[in-house]
Amino acid sequence: MQVRDRVVLLTGASSGLGWAMAVELAAKGAKLGLMARREPQLVQLQEQLRATGATVEIAVVDVGDRDAQHAAIAELTGKLGPVDLFIANAGQGAGTTIRPFNREVQQGILRTNLLGVIDGIEAVLPTMLERRFGQIVTIASLAGLRGLPGQEAYCASKAGLIAYSEGLRIRLRSHGINVTTICPGFVHTEMTQRLAWMPFAMSAPKAATKMLRAIERNAKQMRFPLPTALLTWASKWAPDWLVARVLRSMIVD
Repeated sequence: MQVRDRVVLLTGASSGLGWAMAVELAAKGAKLGLMARREPQLVQLQEQLRATGATVEIAVVDVGDRDAQHAAIAELTGKLGPVDLFIANAGQGAGTTIRPFNREVQQGILRTNLLGVIDGIEAVLPTMLERRFGQIVTIASLAGLRGLPGQEAYCASKAGLIAYSEGLRIRLRSHGINVTTICPGFVHTEMTQRLAWMPFAMSAPKAATKMLRAIERNAKQMRFPLPTALLTWASKWAPDWLVARVLRSMIVD
């Protein structure tokens, strides 16, 4: 997938990885449809990119609202044309507490990080199937490969997204549609500011560059950075007491 002159829809564009990917996609000549909840930041990004000559349309939307997301996608494709590349980047992060049990927070994480992605795919997939062309990119996390104390809901949402994307990738391969799943480690963004320990963290622009390279080569799945991916893999065999001690800063009862 070469993104020049392609219609690219990107959720969660108003900050962090979404903002950084939007900047790079614009530089590569993509026609951008940007979605996010925060209008001031989204307008600022649109103005910044249009000043460089990029084609950019925006829609203010919470992807956790299925009907609103579908309406936003219909509005953007009405202006830009059929979607060639859909990047489901919007995500929500918060700790899981048990005293009190923050059920509503956990449901919100699952609604945004998993169901919001599925709803977005539901909206863009019919046209891709008709054209037998397109690429769907889901932004998961290395946290989806290992349940972490204090981050149970977030890990569950990303684990579900990885599994869903894998099955979808196999199913759509005969329809001319590629599915790429990206599992970043720690990235310096607004969402990760609350974390006290982020080994091998990288900047959002650097992470975005790596992610777009994987997208352009139609990678099945990308896990990075390598040291964090290896730590995640090794932690599956670590005793529970050791994992609890290392991640004690994440645990809030």
